[in-house]
Amino acid sequence: MQSLQSENDGKNTSTAEVVSGERLPSQKALGKTAGSGFTWLSLTLAVGKLLSFVTQIVLGRLLLDEDFGVFAIATSIANFLRILNDGGVAQVLIQRGPALFEKWTAPAFWIGICFSLFTGIFLAAASPWIAALYGDSQLVPLLWVFALTIVISAPTTLFKAKLRIELRFRTLAWVGTVWFFLRYLGVIYLAYRGYGAMSFVLPLPLASLFECVAFYILTRMTPWKGGWQLHLWPSILGNSTWAMLSAFARGLARNGDYIVLGLLVSPSLVGQYFFGYQLTAQFAILMASNVQFVLFPVLSHLATDPGRQSRAIIKTIRVMMLVSCPICLLVAINIEVLEAVLWDKKWSMAVPLMQIFSIVAPIRLIPDIVHAAITSRGEFRRSANLFLLEGAFLMLSVWLAASITGANITGIALIVATLQTGFSLALTMIVLSNFKISISLIVKALMPAWLCSMGAALITVKIGNAITTDGQYFVLLAANTAIFCALFLLFMRLFFSRRLAELAGIIPPPWDSFLLRSLFLDSSAWQN
Repeated sequence: MQSLQSENDGKNTSTAEVVSGERLPSQKALGKTAGSGFTWLSLTLAVGKLLSFVTQIVLGRLLLDEDFGVFAIATSIANFLRILNDGGVAQVLIQRGPALFEKWTAPAFWIGICFSLFTGIFLAAASPWIAALYGDSQLVPLLWVFALTIVISAPTTLFKAKLRIELRFRTLAWVGTVWFFLRYLGVIYLAYRGYGAMSFVLPLPLASLFECVAFYILTRMTPWKGGWQLHLWPSILGNSTWAMLSAFARGLARNGDYIVLGLLVSPSLVGQYFFGYQLTAQFAILMASNVQFVLFPVLSHLATDPGRQSRAIIKTIRVMMLVSCPICLLVAINIEVLEAVLWDKKWSMAVPLMQIFSIVAPIRLIPDIVHAAITSRGEFRRSANLFLLEGAFLMLSVWLAASITGANITGIALIVATLQTGFSLALTMIVLSNFKISISLIVKALMPAWLCSMGAALITVKIGNAITTDGQYFVLLAANTAIFCALFLLFMRLFFSRRLAELAGIIPPPWDSFLLRSLFLDSSAWQN
């Protein structure tokens, strides 16, 4: 497609098309909405990540690596099952569009309630067996709390679906911010009071209850009044089964490494792995989740216009890389100093792991964009199969890494990161070829921000090694950060200025004008 090859994503289509009885917004309007949604959710992510970082600083001092290891196993198992808590119906309703949403809310609600109750009861009943499998009785109460949380949050996914389909991302962002505060402040308090691994999970039921009540007030939905409508269940479950399996497989692709590692190495090593991964690569994973959260309903609006849909996909990849690469590489160059300052080298064994995962994290998050594209066309079965393949490959990678390196956490991280990055690239190129997006265009979307970040990081490390700080860690942190940011912006401005202008084209005012003026960018790079 010529329009794709030219990378000119600012052009509007000639007329608005009809989707589910509604006119499609213009490309500029829809792109601005998506950009604004991504910005708001990214701000929420920034708040959440800051709170998570502060929490991890405190917990890194108060808790043992064994506590992190037990929680890693428990949360991985629970995440598999909690993904099933609505039966996948929310994704189906979003994909069908706003015109049909109200028709299906009542049966979808009761399907979700049934799935949540079953999942919660199953997890609670299976917890003693799971604890016996891993040889750790601490898992039982943690899994019970997760089971309760799953039941409490049952209606929330439907409320969120309504806000997502209406593209009300700002509202979602505000509620998400309060949820972060409730969870992380609760975790810190309980850890200080000596609750150990239970500190991680006890705030979850309260935070989930708040989220459910808040979204009910904001949407005023009362789907339970519509009755069970059992005759409509088969129509929903036909698609939701694959949406649910896709979500389950996604959990496998995100948490399978902890489950396998917990069976092969000691809880303390799992704790080191989990601690390092959460501190670094999870930023990119959370960002990918936000992009998927915004992109799926937007791409669903464009399902009948393959050209616009393909342009939206490749533009999202470019923006994602531009935002995530500098952040992740900045973490990589500063994490050793941060660990020494914050935890006095208690977690030094995990530093190389953090650096490795930070470097590859931006590329590993791209498959989330791919899955959003697939599911926007209603291809839930295909998404489930690909996620299942990704999860199985992750678990195989961890098993292979542990078999080769034993308890060498750096070796495990290097093998897992290399294999998973290769898988992510292959998956992206193969799947997006069906959207008529060429490999060369994908490479052009991925590489500029990553190469500029890597170049800036290497030069920064070289300069940092030459700086004599005499143990003044904060001076080194400030110098590294300033040098890296200046070099990254310089490289992007000199060689890829259109990418920076493109970012200005989707962020809300007044930040868009500030970015254009401060970097002397030409707004026509994204307007024309």
